[in-house]
Amino acid sequence: MRCTPTAKFLRVLTLLLLLTGAGLSARPAAAQGFWAGSNYKNGLRLYLSKDSTSFIRLLMWSQIWTRWQEQNPGTSIAGNNNVNQTWDVGIRRSRILMHGQLTPRLLVFWIIGANNQTFNTGGGGLQTGPDGVTDGKRQSVFVHDAWTEFKVSRAFSIGTGLVTWSGLSRLSNTATLNFMTLDSPLYGWALLDANDQFARTLGVYAKGEIGKLNYRAVLSKPFSIPEAATGWTTPYTDAQRAGAAPMTTLPGRGAGWAAGLTALPNAYNVAQFNSRAFNQPLYQLYTNYDFLEQESQTLPFMVGTYLGTKKVFNIGAGFMIQPDAMWYRSRRSATPIIPAGVTLNAQQTSELNAGRYPAAIAGFGGLPEIQRIRLQQANVDTTRVTMKHFSVDSFLELPMGPAGEQRSSLTAYAVHYWFDYGPNYVRNAGTMNLASAPTSPGSQSLAFNGAGNAYPTWGSGRVFHLQTGYLCPRAWTRGFGQFQPYVSYSRTDFNRLNQGDNLVEGGVNWLLAGHNAKITMHYRARPIYSAATNQVLGQEGLGGMQVTGRRSEVITQFFIFF
Repeated sequence: MRCTPTAKFLRVLTLLLLLTGAGLSARPAAAQGFWAGSNYKNGLRLYLSKDSTSFIRLLMWSQIWTRWQEQNPGTSIAGNNNVNQTWDVGIRRSRILMHGQLTPRLLVFWIIGANNQTFNTGGGGLQTGPDGVTDGKRQSVFVHDAWTEFKVSRAFSIGTGLVTWSGLSRLSNTATLNFMTLDSPLYGWALLDANDQFARTLGVYAKGEIGKLNYRAVLSKPFSIPEAATGWTTPYTDAQRAGAAPMTTLPGRGAGWAAGLTALPNAYNVAQFNSRAFNQPLYQLYTNYDFLEQESQTLPFMVGTYLGTKKVFNIGAGFMIQPDAMWYRSRRSATPIIPAGVTLNAQQTSELNAGRYPAAIAGFGGLPEIQRIRLQQANVDTTRVTMKHFSVDSFLELPMGPAGEQRSSLTAYAVHYWFDYGPNYVRNAGTMNLASAPTSPGSQSLAFNGAGNAYPTWGSGRVFHLQTGYLCPRAWTRGFGQFQPYVSYSRTDFNRLNQGDNLVEGGVNWLLAGHNAKITMHYRARPIYSAATNQVLGQEGLGGMQVTGRRSEVITQFFIFF
């Protein structure tokens, strides 16, 4: 990896931080508890009753990232094409949390905040500037959580609203305030902004503790998906198969219906989210068993590392199921059909008979619209399928040594996912992606990943993820804070891709005041998959995806909450 001016800048910045910490450590800060750990465990509390059972609690936090990144091939940023590398400063998260009890049985919870703002992207949505042009400024702040809960007993509580409570895995319920790694890997948030709101859903949940068994069950109403984002998704009617015209003005069909009929994915058997599944509930469950100390279930957020303050070992399992959540285009019959009124040349006829998806045959776009529609109707059907995800996981926090300056701790977490989004579904994702467009004039997306820092993150298939870290004793640094090096490994095997990937990442947390103030440095070399090929008849968009290289990222996070 070449040492660019930006890379040199980041190295100098890191050295200055270390020197600043060394200077501070020369003061008697350790005796004052500044470096010893968190003094702000409960946030600000306003008690509303004499017995302290009625209260309001307030927390606020910001996670700021500075990054140097090699961009994916063919990336366009702010009109600059084929950007190879860049640096930035961005807001990963900035939030305010309010949590209160009216009585020990009645709880209310609320988070408002913003995410993922960079110099080029507004995170929650682009806003219109004074010149009438949209840009990446004026971040969109929105309500993340808003729910209420009634506690019947330790074994059963019920709540409803816009909730973070979810099933599937520990990572699906992870807390953003106490990660061990830089951030949570995205695998656990299996529906992230597909049909949820930033890992939240509108629903009803039940949770409780039965002995050392903890559970959370959720029934959700997923958010609706614009039909334009998924193509035309409903099964063909007899009238549509008969070629009723004009096709674009059928009842309930907008002007884009015909375009949706021939839109991507330009292949059979590539699943997408179904925009017409709005009446199908999402069922979620996660349960785990604590063999040692029991973890709190008051709030949904599960801890990344306790920094040696608890001794925890548990195993868990979960699922996430939604009927008809996905759809894909399938062949209507084994033998292709050329309907009456459709004229194909010899090459087009040969391609259709060889099994090529109609919209992929040579010259398809040049056919009259009504012929394109009839050809699609005669040969293509839609199939709805249930989305099914399952996982098993285990978490370990093992303090070592006597309490105090000599205390160290080992933290480890492992999870195995079985994802089923329907045939050949793969979704790329890049956190705080700087790319303004996957392609633009003079710039082509040369990788299956798309532009920016995206890479295959979710898909039908399997994912194994392991992360482990070691908290060094405070005595090693003599008031210089604590260090926690960590490493993570992810193995992804998605059915659509011709090759799986082994992703190794690592970094170190410099804990200035426990999780309340820390600096994290992280390195990742994400995979670059070759672009899809349309050379295999009947498998357009399915071939050619193999790891051809890697792109590096160096991320430094500055994190404070209280």
